[in-house]
Amino acid sequence: MAANRSCGPIEQLVSYDSARFALISYVGTPIAAVGIVTNAILFVLFIQAKYRNSPTLYLCFLALLDIAICSIYVPFFTVDAVALYLRVGWVHHMWHSYVMILYCASRIAQLASTYMVLCATVERFVLVAEISQLKALSSALGRWIAIISVLVFALVLRLPAYWEYQIQYEASCTSFDDYMFVPILASRHDYFIYNFYVLQIIHVLLPFVMLLALNLLIIMFMYSKLKRQTDIALVRGSTCVGPLWGTAITYTASRNRLKYATWTMVAIVFTYLVCNICSVFVTVLERFGGSQNPLLFHPDGSSTMFYTYSADMISIMVVLNSFVRLAIYAGCNPEIRSDLRNLMRPPKQRSSLASAVEQEAMLRTTVGGSHSSSINSSKAQSRRSVDNNSPLADCQRDEKRGMSVDFSDRIQILGDRKSSRNGIEHRCSISSSHCNTDALTPLTMVETLL
Repeated sequence: MAANRSCGPIEQLVSYDSARFALISYVGTPIAAVGIVTNAILFVLFIQAKYRNSPTLYLCFLALLDIAICSIYVPFFTVDAVALYLRVGWVHHMWHSYVMILYCASRIAQLASTYMVLCATVERFVLVAEISQLKALSSALGRWIAIISVLVFALVLRLPAYWEYQIQYEASCTSFDDYMFVPILASRHDYFIYNFYVLQIIHVLLPFVMLLALNLLIIMFMYSKLKRQTDIALVRGSTCVGPLWGTAITYTASRNRLKYATWTMVAIVFTYLVCNICSVFVTVLERFGGSQNPLLFHPDGSSTMFYTYSADMISIMVVLNSFVRLAIYAGCNPEIRSDLRNLMRPPKQRSSLASAVEQEAMLRTTVGGSHSSSINSSKAQSRRSVDNNSPLADCQRDEKRGMSVDFSDRIQILGDRKSSRNGIEHRCSISSSHCNTDALTPLTMVETLL
């Protein structure tokens, strides 16, 4: 080691006072610890086959990355705070043995997590906006390609962070001043440009702007889609009888599934945006003020209290963003909430519930098969007895074409409903098996909605 080198870190760090130690130990650490547990629960849920073949695959990998982020917080921040504030020498030595590995891993996990949210939002936007040219993105192969691309992208861009500094030990220095962070890549001007401008824009500013814009577009398209489907369901549910008695319920189920999945994604993006506002603000200050910004640095080059506490708050907001995901899924999506409750049950209760659902499905299949011939005959008789110009005939023709109906062509049916009431009642007497809504049991309604 160089004999003329002064003791203490070359990159000057602010020591821990009581307030900063409490912030990291009593606020950030419990959030990170609970975040590990909640995201482990989500990973176990989303790894099931039911979710692996859906857009929730992104959320499965997001939960895995959130586990990594929350797991890194404790050895990276909490251990350092304990070592310096409580003056524990062996913890101080241990922390310097692995800190650069965790620093690099945290950079990779945070970048991958950000773009995993972005990929899930892009797919949700494609589905809500019905962009057929990009439907390949919502396929199983498209999701896996996107996930692998994000992981490789994050690894390549953030792996150099491991060589930003080299940790050197000076035995001649006093305890807690005997380690120095010597810049390696950080001392190069080209890497400074790369890290200061390119990576911060790619990691912070660009995803923030894209997620904000996509969220607003999703909400706009979602509102328009729900309004259109509600109007169509109103017309069909009010005028179509016979084979179309369940049309309104089918539309309601489809609409609810789309609504819950979309609001879940909107809530995830919203929490990301809120938790990264502080990061975006500090990034802008760093870009336009640099080392001359009095909010960030003292005249001697040391960090201000504002800069130090802002950095701590950014780290806590990152783990907080990971921590709240379970509450978002449970609050916004009834299907996920039901699956979480089932996952929390003892194994015996889960197996008995699965057996009951399977038996009910087999029973419905058996009953449906035994009555299929009579129902088909009744359908045929009903269709032959319907006048070709009646509203019911129009609905049946729409069903035969795949139930694709133009709302503008059917709006006049509402006005004719009263005049055709007697005819509808007569046709119900001909095909009573299709007009009897009492046959729709509560369990059948639940299965239809799912």
